[in-house]
Amino acid sequence: MTKADTVSKETLAAMLTEAGFAFEETQNFYKGLMTDGGSRSQVWLLDFTADDLGGCAENDLYSAVGPADDPAHVKAACELAGRKRRGGIVVLFNKIFCKIEVPQGVDTGTLRAQIFGICKMADEMEAELFGTDDC
Repeated sequence: MTKADTVSKETLAAMLTEAGFAFEETQNFYKGLMTDGGSRSQVWLLDFTADDLGGCAENDLYSAVGPADDPAHVKAACELAGRKRRGGIVVLFNKIFCKIEVPQGVDTGTLRAQIFGICKMADEMEAELFGTDDC
């Protein structure tokens, strides 16, 4: 897939809608809230601007873990992600986020599964690191 072949912002929005997600556009992201049907929820962000590294276009997908105001929490999140989780840790908007890349060209079911997966991962990390459900 070349830069010219990247999936448009509008196509990503249509896929999210088809997958059943409620979301809003904020800055360079689609932002949604995943709930588990119970008491826990997770914020997710999908960057609608694709990265094209070596001919493989991807969209960054994030889910919030907790506040990044304490460097010890950021370090603990990095260590936890490195030992037990898929993806990486980044700090955006003064919050710790889990991050994975979603290859462009996936179908709606795969995109839905990626969002569920990262939200579950971030929720488990949030519970372990902070003992809360604030994200």
